[in-house]
Amino acid sequence: MNNIKFSKSDIEGLNKKGLDIDEINSQIGKLNRGNIPVPLIRPAGLDDGVIRFDSDRKEELANKFDEIRSKITFSKFVPASGAATRMFGLLSETLNKIELGEIEIEDLLKSDHTDITFTNFFNALKRHELPFVGSLEMSLKKNNLDLETLFIGNNIKTILEYILGEKGLNYGSLPKALIKFHNYADISVSPVGEHFVEAALYASDRKNNALIHFTIPEQNLIDFEEEVLVLKEIFSREKGYRINTEFSFQMISTNTISIDSSGEPVRDKSGNVQLRAGGHGSLLGNLNKLSSDIIYIKNIDNITTVDRLSDTIENKKIIGAYLIEIRDKIFNSLRTLPRIIKDGESINEIYCYAKDVLNISFPAEFIEFDLEKKRKILCEKLNRPVRVCGVVKNMNEPGGGPFWIKNKNDETSLQIIEKSQIDKTSPEQEEIFTQSSYFNPVDIVCSIKNHRGIIFDLNEFIEETRYFISEKSQGNKKTSVLEHPGLWNGSMEKWISLYVEVPLSTFNPVKYVNDLLKDNHKPSKDKKFSELF
Repeated sequence: MNNIKFSKSDIEGLNKKGLDIDEINSQIGKLNRGNIPVPLIRPAGLDDGVIRFDSDRKEELANKFDEIRSKITFSKFVPASGAATRMFGLLSETLNKIELGEIEIEDLLKSDHTDITFTNFFNALKRHELPFVGSLEMSLKKNNLDLETLFIGNNIKTILEYILGEKGLNYGSLPKALIKFHNYADISVSPVGEHFVEAALYASDRKNNALIHFTIPEQNLIDFEEEVLVLKEIFSREKGYRINTEFSFQMISTNTISIDSSGEPVRDKSGNVQLRAGGHGSLLGNLNKLSSDIIYIKNIDNITTVDRLSDTIENKKIIGAYLIEIRDKIFNSLRTLPRIIKDGESINEIYCYAKDVLNISFPAEFIEFDLEKKRKILCEKLNRPVRVCGVVKNMNEPGGGPFWIKNKNDETSLQIIEKSQIDKTSPEQEEIFTQSSYFNPVDIVCSIKNHRGIIFDLNEFIEETRYFISEKSQGNKKTSVLEHPGLWNGSMEKWISLYVEVPLSTFNPVKYVNDLLKDNHKPSKDKKFSELF
C-alpha cells in the first residue's frame, strides 16, 4: 500500500517531466514490493533453444541475405549514452590516491607493485600502444607540455589529469562512444567510426545507403555531430557510402523515482523529488520510432578492428537472413489463418511450426479446441515483434544468457535473463544460472512491423513485472533505485524470440581501458582505416 503523500508542487513538478500520478504510484508500489524473481527451469542449450547452423546452411543464408538486400530497408540501433566511467575507473582511483597522498609515485612504478593492471596500462602508454596517445600529446602540447618529458619525470599525476579531466581529453566524463579505441596508420577511430564500417558492410542497401540510430546524452549532441561529420566525409569521398545518422535522447518521462530506507522518495538539495535514468529499458520508445524493416541492435563497445571484422559481417548476414525467413513464414501464416474454413492439416501445420520452431507455448488442450478458438489463439501468439539473438559460448563474462523460464501465466518461455533477476535465496536457482552454456552479447536483429507493414506499439509486449531494483548509496544513505524491464529482457519478453549460436570472435567488448591492449583491438599498423573495407 502506498502511503506516501506528495504535495501539489511535487505532483506538478513530476507532471512537467512526463510522470502522471498513476505512473508515480506504480513506481512506488514496485519499490515497496521489491524484485519479483524469474523462475528458471533450465539453461538453454544446443538444440534446446539454441540453433547452430552447419556450413551449408550458413552459406545459404548469407547468399540469401545478399539477394534480398535491395528489397529490405535496414538500420542499426546503437545505445551510446554510457559514460566511460568504469572503463577509466582504475585511472580515476589511482589519481585520487595520488591526490590524497595515499600512494607514492615511486611505489606505483615499482616492478613488483601489486596493481599489475595499472603497471600494464602505464607501460603501454609509454610504448605508445594506446590509441588515444596521439590525442593526449596534442592536448598537452596546447599547454606547452610534452608527454615524453612527463614520462622521464614520472609525472603520472599530470598525465592522468590530462587523460581524465576537462583540461585534457576529458575521458573521465565523455561517453564511451567518443573515446579513441583503434589506432590505424592514418587516424585513430572511436566506436562510432567502427559502427559506421559495420553499417556499410551489412546494413546498407544496393545504393550504399545506411542508417545508424544512436541514443546519446543530450549534453554531448555537438560532440557526436562533430564526430560523424568527419566520418561521413571519409565514407562518402573514399568509399562511396552514404551513412545517415540519427540521434535521440532517453525520454525524460522514462526516469524513475527512488526511495530511502524509510520508504520516502529521495529528494535533491532543493527538496524536489529526485529522478534517475530508468536503465536501458527506457530506450524502448526510441527503438519504436524506427521504421526500417530490419533493425540490428548492438552495444557501442562491442567492436573490433576492420581487418578482423569478417566473422562479424558474415554472422550479421546469417542472423539477418534467418530473421527474414522466419518473419516471412509468420506473415504468410497470419494471412492464411483468416482463409482457413475447415479444421485440419493447414491449421495444424501452423500450430506445429509455432510450437516446434518458434518455441511458443500453447494450452495442453489446444488440439481439442474448435477452429475459431484455434485461429484466435494462433493469431494472438503470432502477431508480435520478432527477434533473432546471436549468443556466444559462456566464458564467464558478467551478464545474462538464454534460459527456459516459467512466465506469469505458468507457460514455458525462452528469455534472456540476468543474474539480478533470479531468486538469490534459492541454491537451486543459483545452480541453474551457473550452468548456463551461452551468454548474451547483445547481438540482436529484429522486425517490429506486422504483416500489414504497421509498426507495433512495443509497450504492449513488455512484461512489467521484470523491473529491476538495486541498492545504491547516496551520501551516507542507502536508497532503492528502480529500473524499467531491460531492453532485451522484460521489455521484449512477449516477442517471438529465437537464439542462434555465433562465434566468440564476434564478441569484443571494451569494459576496461586495458581491453584496448588485446589483439582484437590492434589494427594492422601499416594499413589506413579506409583501405581495410
